[in-house]
Amino acid sequence: MDLKRINKKIIIITAIIILAGLIISFIIFINRKSTPKQNNSNTITKEGTLVKNNPGFEKDVWYFRYQQPGLSAINYKLTFNDKSVCKIKNKVSKCKPDKIQNNQKVKFTWIKDTKTIIVNKLEFVQ
Repeated sequence: MDLKRINKKIIIITAIIILAGLIISFIIFINRKSTPKQNNSNTITKEGTLVKNNPGFEKDVWYFRYQQPGLSAINYKLTFNDKSVCKIKNKVSKCKPDKIQNNQKVKFTWIKDTKTIIVNKLEFVQ
């Protein structure tokens, strides 16, 4: 009798562990699907608008404005470097921040670093 009870308890515990593992795997899978498009662990791509000299912004500094439906806009301060490129009508060249127009729609790829957001690629959207 005791052996049958022990076997039933082992089967129940095993089933609970397997079920918990499946639930955790499902949650991890769903969270991966809902994260932004990423080319690697530090690169993120989104569409938004370039803005400069808005109230509360640093003077003559470009910001990327991104807005998710139902949420307020998020503004990212941009830093351009020698590796920053801009794509306009299939032509890719080094970014020239002084040539960018305010409120221009862009597809933006950046490398997120702990202190700043470094522009990797700006693709101008028509």
